[in-house]
Amino acid sequence: MTTYLIKSLKEYKEKNKLSDRELSRRLGVHWNTIYNWLYNKYQPSALAKTRIREFLIKNL
Repeated sequence: MTTYLIKSLKEYKEKNKLSDRELSRRLGVHWNTIYNWLYNKYQPSALAKTRIREFLIKNL
């Protein structure tokens, strides 16, 4: 599930030509958090997964 969410988030970022900072602003997290998720430094928490899921549903 996490891999699918991160893949979808990465696709959203690329499709909309967003920087890590802009995507982080839209999600309400630090830009470094976005970087860590997208480059598999660490996995999002359960709360973050929910926020990502809701964000993608709202914006896709």
